[in-house]
Amino acid sequence: MNRFVEHLQEDGLAIFLFHGVTRCNDYKIRNYTGKHVGESNFCELMTNLKKAGIPLSMNDIIEIKKTKKSYPPYSFAITFDDGFENNYSIAAPILEELKLPAIFYITTGWIGMNGMSWIDQVEYCLEITPSGSLRVPWRSAPRSFCDRDSKIAFLEDIRNHVKQDRSINVEEFVRNVFKQCEKSNSCQQPPVRSIIT
Repeated sequence: MNRFVEHLQEDGLAIFLFHGVTRCNDYKIRNYTGKHVGESNFCELMTNLKKAGIPLSMNDIIEIKKTKKSYPPYSFAITFDDGFENNYSIAAPILEELKLPAIFYITTGWIGMNGMSWIDQVEYCLEITPSGSLRVPWRSAPRSFCDRDSKIAFLEDIRNHVKQDRSINVEEFVRNVFKQCEKSNSCQQPPVRSIIT
């Protein structure tokens, strides 16, 4: 957790971007990248940042930019991307208790439909598929997966190619993954205990 505090600068602003905060993670594949931080780790991190620096709201930052003043020493801001429900139910109460300002960027379609990103859907599909083989547009032969390591290696391959190749329709890609795994694409409505509900 000190690696975050190390980003604070005497003459600059550090902006910390988070996605989500979870109470538990009993998945082997979902959240393997750690984009959803554990609740106790998040609380410890926020406490350490507050002790080491000066928290700023986005309004504070805008005002400093407008007036061309310098940032206070070791200043920082906290932001959240995507608007996962756990931002509201887990992260916000911690921030409120510590009196730390934050800004939450909301993906409204995900809130209204309890949806998730294309890569979260693929992670979910591989989580619930014990083993298998998938064809992807950039490989001539199917790629197999049978354990955590092979699934993660495959997910990294998927991330690298799909994010780089704008010609890939992600919705179609996700549908194809679910079809090949013979799973229902109902992960748009994840189980109540899932990471991003």
